[in-house]
Amino acid sequence: MTTKEPLRALETDASINFYVKNSRRKSMTNFIFPLHQRPDPSYHEGGRKYGSRRSNGTRKHAGCDLIAPKGTQVLAMDDGKVIRGPYHFYSGTYALEIKHSNGKVVRYGEIMKKVLPGIRVGVRVARGQVIARVGRLRSGSSMLHLEIYKGTESGQLTQAGNKYKRRSDLINPTSILDAASLLAAADRPAPDKTANRDVRAGRVNDKLTGKLNVRSEPSTEAAVVFKMVQGDNCTVLGDSWYEIERHGVRGYAASRYIDAGPEQESLTPEEDAIITEGRVNDEVSTVLNVRSEPSRSARKLFTFPPGGTVRVLEEVTGDVYQWDRDDWLKIERNGKIGFVAGYFVNIGQSKSSKVSAGDKPSADRWESALLEVPTSGASARTASQDGLKKGIRASRQMAENDLDSVWKIAGRFVSAAGKFGIPAAILAALASREARCGAVLRRGWGDNDNAFGIMQIDKRYHDILGQNDPASIEHIEQAAGIFTDYLEQVMKKHPKWKDKHALKGAAVAYNSGVSNVNTIGGMDEGTTGEDYGSDVIARAQHYFKHKDLAIFRS
Repeated sequence: MTTKEPLRALETDASINFYVKNSRRKSMTNFIFPLHQRPDPSYHEGGRKYGSRRSNGTRKHAGCDLIAPKGTQVLAMDDGKVIRGPYHFYSGTYALEIKHSNGKVVRYGEIMKKVLPGIRVGVRVARGQVIARVGRLRSGSSMLHLEIYKGTESGQLTQAGNKYKRRSDLINPTSILDAASLLAAADRPAPDKTANRDVRAGRVNDKLTGKLNVRSEPSTEAAVVFKMVQGDNCTVLGDSWYEIERHGVRGYAASRYIDAGPEQESLTPEEDAIITEGRVNDEVSTVLNVRSEPSRSARKLFTFPPGGTVRVLEEVTGDVYQWDRDDWLKIERNGKIGFVAGYFVNIGQSKSSKVSAGDKPSADRWESALLEVPTSGASARTASQDGLKKGIRASRQMAENDLDSVWKIAGRFVSAAGKFGIPAAILAALASREARCGAVLRRGWGDNDNAFGIMQIDKRYHDILGQNDPASIEHIEQAAGIFTDYLEQVMKKHPKWKDKHALKGAAVAYNSGVSNVNTIGGMDEGTTGEDYGSDVIARAQHYFKHKDLAIFRS
């Protein structure tokens, strides 16, 4: 007969307490189900199942879709460590990658973009911990997209050249999900002590003549955590001794010195907690403006230089800024609170992430290939469109002439490219070459009304998606799928070719088919303008390096 071990508190690096049964932690090898209940309809059926056809048949579904309402809690399937994310994944949703204690890597995809307290790269999570919430696609659907990897390979999970467009250690998660048990109530994380507490705004009143000591416990003998003066604001969490919060630090103060306001809506741990540290990244060339509201027109409060650290309180939606982004961060610095555009702050990085002189940058496989491709640029025939002479300079200038149109939808190129693991700059270059990013289209159509959109997808060979907008995300994603399929065909046809040649070959195939990709030196022969691959590559290289398109660099 065995005795039942008492529950013990396990504090994670994210500073959230979880209660688990110690007696079975080391021997536990089976995953738990990542939701509190199994979905209906099932992930065994239709487009939700692993291996179902995607992108007009150009790829297969790399995971299982667990249908659930937006906001549904997503649970860590086992103990592990966050190795990437949260990062933009697909159609307005985000993803998180965790390497679990059994060695497997799980991608929890299509989650909400709101950063959860303490969830960042390097943090350890506990089995059953709420790590995210289900997001909603732009189409209106909501689900958890789950992918599982053996953990035997390295590199990004999305890889265009591999089966399923994923890393080669991808496995079918269906049987694992079938065997996974639902999290028992006894194993679920204990609720936060303040989750249902009356929360009120407070202010130090005029009964105080000096400074008010805020202590670690409700006792005059307890250590002083910090001090406040008359008129200081705080958040009241407690009773006769008020448990208060100010600038992310909690403590206790005698209630007679604080005037508490009316009750506020109870805060969940996610809403009440300080999220994490952030660092103003290197995309800021001078200073980053901190504003009173999440809007570029709001009053400027103060500024930060590149490398400056901030305390991130929450992610909010605000006015649209560069590349159709609307993600803003509410931040705090030295007691001052304001809002900054989320693109310019690296979440979870309090130290500089610059690569030292002796380090090799960890560039994406196909981005590295793009920078290495030899190219002669545009032919005289192509360059004449803009009154230019042939060559690389002509390609760069034509790309520059289309920059405004590319810049406006750069976020869509990034989203589509991220889904297939190819450079966003390639997609932008194809749009520039095919349709001058829309400038030469007539009601969205070109090529004698046979090809649609900025990516010029031919209706004679494909079912056209996203016809409501010639620059829609659905249209660009379809083109990304077609390009990726060509990339795989070129790699299969020429298995000894280096990545840089395969990438150019895929660009050629996008114009004239894989049958035209025969030799490294002659693959442009027979393409439109006799230069298609070289011109597209030159434009892509220009966009990838462009100072106004830093979003294209992973």
